Amino acid sequence: MAHLLLAVAKRLAPKDKRLGEPANRVRAGADVLTEFWPRYELEKRAIRWHLFHQAAEAAGLTPADFGAYFTLTGRPLTDRVLESEDGYREALDWIEEARRAGGWASRQVE
Repeated sequence: MAHLLLAVAKRLAPKDKRLGEPANRVRAGADVLTEFWPRYELEKRAIRWHLFHQAAEAAGLTPADFGAYFTLTGRPLTDRVLESEDGYREALDWIEEARRAGGWASRQVE
């Protein structure tokens, strides 16, 4: 559920023009870095999530295929994507390896 909410966070998040958003708080005298850095971190995380799903889909993988990564590492692949740029790079590398290897869980069900 948390991953689903993060995936749609950008659409659900209020726009900057609404009262209390970073731009309005800065206009009211708040520190720019304090107000906009958390937004930057959130946006980076959201774009990693979005692009990860595009890459997985382009490679022909589904969420059912991510279980192989969990089996190998003991960690969900999606957690790695969300936590850092290194995790995102690792996920893209894993997607490429899985695409080349074939035999994914989603293909076996068909």
